[in-house]
Amino acid sequence: MPDRRDSPIISPEMLIKDSECAKIKEYVIAVFTDRLLDTCKQVSDGEDATIYGLPGFIGKVGNNEFTLVRLPAGASIATFYLELLIASGGKEFFVIGLAGSLSPELRIGDILIPTWGIREEGTSYHYMPKDFVPKPSKKLVTLLDSVISNYSVRVFKGGIWTTDAPFMETRNKVRRFSEVGVKGVDMEATALMTVASFRGVNLAMILAISDELHRDQWVEGFDSPELKKAEYVCCEAVINSISKYTKTHD
Repeated sequence: MPDRRDSPIISPEMLIKDSECAKIKEYVIAVFTDRLLDTCKQVSDGEDATIYGLPGFIGKVGNNEFTLVRLPAGASIATFYLELLIASGGKEFFVIGLAGSLSPELRIGDILIPTWGIREEGTSYHYMPKDFVPKPSKKLVTLLDSVISNYSVRVFKGGIWTTDAPFMETRNKVRRFSEVGVKGVDMEATALMTVASFRGVNLAMILAISDELHRDQWVEGFDSPELKKAEYVCCEAVINSISKYTKTHD
């Protein structure tokens, strides 16, 4: 649990650079795979950029400029870069990633928009007490939901379980979390939502279902056409959401 009476020795502001801040727009899209990065670039106009040493892109849709960046996987390192992006001027964050399904109703190629999370990563506990329930920006979730309803893809909303240990996702945990409304599992969501809440910025996630953990045997579809279609829909829906965005915060 964080000690509110003490203050950190190092702040993100100490590490930001003016040259990098110029690349960070108010709207930021973060992805976790090269394929998602390439797909987002395909559905938008702009130019490649390096963002704090990470592959990125500066684009524009409608009247809104955005920064696209490929984050490393994992809660700790992803939140490190989120902190830098916030300190550099990012305010509205759309995160596109992958998730494993915990429920038979979600199949490979479906899409999950998390609305709350169970924290089994360690990072978020440095920001918020253990009883804190991370949630995304209601405004961004509503916007994403309205835009993606125009696509012929199955979209679900519900809980996300974030873990630091993908090789310790047990059948008992899958069953127990599924019973309380958790739809999927990933490695970053609850940490990112927690840091966004702590820093007072808007953040929402949209996750393509890449594999299924609820069956007798693990089923993966990382190279499946169903997943690639879902990834394309996620990227295009986020770009279209930015084009429709109005600047009011939660």
